[in-house]
Amino acid sequence: MTKVESAIPLFAQVRDALKAGIDEGSLAPGDKLPSEEALEKRFGVSRVTIRQALSELQAMDMIEKVNGKGSFVRRTSRHPSEMGPLTGFYETMRRRGHVATGIVSDIKRIKADPTVATALRLPVAGPVSRVSITRLVDGEVHAFQLCYGSQGLLQAMYREDLSVNDLLTVLRQRLGYRVVRSHIDFEAVNASEAMAKQLQTRVDAALLRIHITSYDGQDTPIMYNEFLARGDRFRYQLNAGP
Repeated sequence: MTKVESAIPLFAQVRDALKAGIDEGSLAPGDKLPSEEALEKRFGVSRVTIRQALSELQAMDMIEKVNGKGSFVRRTSRHPSEMGPLTGFYETMRRRGHVATGIVSDIKRIKADPTVATALRLPVAGPVSRVSITRLVDGEVHAFQLCYGSQGLLQAMYREDLSVNDLLTVLRQRLGYRVVRSHIDFEAVNASEAMAKQLQTRVDAALLRIHITSYDGQDTPIMYNEFLARGDRFRYQLNAGP
């Protein structure tokens, strides 16, 4: 078992150890990585830590996950001019050296309000599914997200552990959806009583609200997200591209 005492977060230690194996060639392009269970035993850490490390390597385009088969070292890297996905919450925070996790609700079947119905091109009050995620950084609440889509899509995403994996990473890299574009709308708002309770802040505190609708190659909306972030703790980073 490999376990080193260090001030560096455990997921970063695991990530760097696997990255070194890839860089040095002991893990060659096309090689399958050990299972999550095997990596847990090897490094003496939790499953959540292993998944954070693998998500980091996937975001760096060093590995790719194949549903039902496991994680593999990428055979080829992306062309330098190819645009990557929108930078996700977990990815952004982990790159800054923080521990980023989420608390995920059960999937709920609800009636689409006018905003959700317009975004997903559904009838107002038509059925839609929703999952919520409270985003934590180093154990503190930073943001709250509501994701809307079909029941089948959200169930598939839910199985990919949204407590450690970003939504677009799951959608594109794990479920194989081709996200061609995303429409993003930003606005500054003051926290209502409900928002303040959810984000553990005061009523009327400054928040950043982001509406994101993602589309496929036929310009059909795939999912809609409402993201609320505390203005005193959150800075949004955006990479242009799909």
